[in-house]
Amino acid sequence: MITNLGKEHIRKYLAGEQPQIARAVSFGVGTTAATATDIRLQFELVRAALTLANYDRATGRLVFKAKLPDTLSGKITEVALWTETAPTGAGSLDIMINGFAEEDSWSDTPVWSNANSKIGPESLRQIAPAAGTRTNQLSDLLLDLSAYSGADLFTFAFYQSAANAASIKYRFKTDASNYYEITVTNPPLGYRVESVAKSTATAFGTPRWSDITTIEVITTAKAGVVATVDLDGIGIADGDVRNPNYVMVARQVITPFAIAAGSVNEVEYSLAVNV
Repeated sequence: MITNLGKEHIRKYLAGEQPQIARAVSFGVGTTAATATDIRLQFELVRAALTLANYDRATGRLVFKAKLPDTLSGKITEVALWTETAPTGAGSLDIMINGFAEEDSWSDTPVWSNANSKIGPESLRQIAPAAGTRTNQLSDLLLDLSAYSGADLFTFAFYQSAANAASIKYRFKTDASNYYEITVTNPPLGYRVESVAKSTATAFGTPRWSDITTIEVITTAKAGVVATVDLDGIGIADGDVRNPNYVMVARQVITPFAIAAGSVNEVEYSLAVNV
């Protein structure tokens, strides 16, 4: 799916107003079908500079190649083509804040599962008793999210097999008494990426986005049922108007393919040429 902004960019390229069609490919775990109005991946994991761009005369397609970093592991479900490797300016880059890795020091005897993870080899599993809660937190962080505006979007990746969770609360804490809270109410079934504007966060006390030291996640179960939620990732994405020269040219949701850390993977992205 070539995006509307991508079509405009290609026209500018053909007119000699842009030096290239694309310079990078990004990879993520979103599952929503691609549309022409897309401007970003649902949940971006990594972006790689192009190693090759050429025209395949046999297929009539433009071919772009990129090499994935050998530190990446997980299951890729979406891919995009970009005009640049990264935007300029603080708060304008889509980043993953945390991937719920077992190597991190999550509190309260964390339970890990690899059954439904896409970001890394495992997810943090929260099992909340009926009408009760399950809490885990990650401390000793040095996060500065102040450059991101209220229009920017927190992205939360998670999985649940039954609709038993009443809510998932994400808290970004300056300290124990001062924090921001974002709630995903009645989280849907399956693997999901929920996007929530930063401006909707509720402040308790006097927290500071420039000084986030702890992330806390709380799953609450509905009455009469146990809720099991696999937490897979937290990210933040630019929701403001982007530089017109920095756009997502195309996006595709693909059959999931697994990547193991330490492996060498070169990915080929092709576009049909209808000129």
